Amino acid sequence: MKARKVLGVCRRLTWVLVLVGGFYLWNRYELMRFPSDGCSPLVSLRPGSVLWIDRESQAASVGDVLFYSIPTGQAAIGRCSKLRQSPPAFWIVADNPACPGPDSNSLGWIGLDQIQGRVLLAY
Repeated sequence: MKARKVLGVCRRLTWVLVLVGGFYLWNRYELMRFPSDGCSPLVSLRPGSVLWIDRESQAASVGDVLFYSIPTGQAAIGRCSKLRQSPPAFWIVADNPACPGPDSNSLGWIGLDQIQGRVLLAY
């Protein structure tokens, strides 16, 4: 095989890998801007912050910021303060008393099926 042909195959393979990797990242992660005209139920998140969310995260731990669905069908955000192993569930709280939100104090344990994502980075 000639060197020129090998380079052409390598270029095509590189493009395929870049496209597949980009598709994977686009489907798994999401960038979201926290609303700037309201308050945040978490002290660590300011209104207007940009959040990088892992939508397929199954491994959350105490202290993680999680998005979860509430019975009205809306999404809420809170910090995991306790874990339950069987069945898997999270005790999620809003730690900003100036901006209360729905959390486990009113909803009880949040099941794994209600978790929509885990915040990886906020800036």
